[in-house]
Amino acid sequence: MKVEVKYSKQAIKFLEKNSSLITRQEITSLASLAVKKIILLEDTNINLKALKGRWKSYHRIRTGDIRIVFLLNKTKEDNEEIVIFFAYKVAHRGNVYD
Repeated sequence: MKVEVKYSKQAIKFLEKNSSLITRQEITSLASLAVKKIILLEDTNINLKALKGRWKSYHRIRTGDIRIVFLLNKTKEDNEEIVIFFAYKVAHRGNVYD
């Protein structure tokens, strides 16, 4: 299984402004842990939660004061399963759910 990480415009903008707090490499490693926990049902050390209400199909990862709200989609190409981790929103904890 291959994990492909994609970012929204808001997430890219936040990462560019706050590169000292979180980097794309850190999000990539968190994405692989999230996929292992959600899809493969492995026990990983990640603060992950399925969201409710208007955020019903989204999940969030908590790392310090930063929250990553994301979607997971599965596709198949050339008999290989690809999981797309779409980082919809990356922000400080007080601003992420606006």
